Amino acid sequence: TSGDLLIDGDADGTTPGALVMTTPLAIGGVTQNMLQSAGKLMVGAVSQGVSYSGSGHFKLVANAGVHIRSNLLPALTGLEIIINADADYVGEGTLTIDSSKSVGNDKAHNIYIYAADLKLGSSMNTIARLVNAGAYQIYVYVMNNKRIGLGIDLSGEGGMSISGDELYAFNTKTVNIG
Repeated sequence: TSGDLLIDGDADGTTPGALVMTTPLAIGGVTQNMLQSAGKLMVGAVSQGVSYSGSGHFKLVANAGVHIRSNLLPALTGLEIIINADADYVGEGTLTIDSSKSVGNDKAHNIYIYAADLKLGSSMNTIARLVNAGAYQIYVYVMNNKRIGLGIDLSGEGGMSISGDELYAFNTKTVNIG
């Protein structure tokens, strides 16, 4: 799209509804974008969440941020999750996952996050979760060549800040930050 993109499988938030997607095939070994926006990308289905399957990986791409408003769970084992919230490298792309929601589960393989910043809930009791299967890893990359602060607020200098509470969001054996 040329602006923001909202994909909502449950617009009223009360009528049971889910969003089920099939991932595109890799073309020439390159993972294709599942959803892409030149602005902000918002994805969700509040009452029953988002699930996906297929032979490709789940890939979300936006220039001005990705906002995941519900659980986002693979239906099949072996698919990776790739989220690029700052595809134009300007430093405005924040990955936001609503409080108490999960991205990934024990079927997910590696999770790759590219963003200028993360917002993963407001407190440890309502923190979002990034989850994958035991032997796989979560990778977090800042796209605007700024520093990453663990437990330190670097937002004033345009860096990524991962609060102490947000560190609890990573449910995996290994997290690579850099």
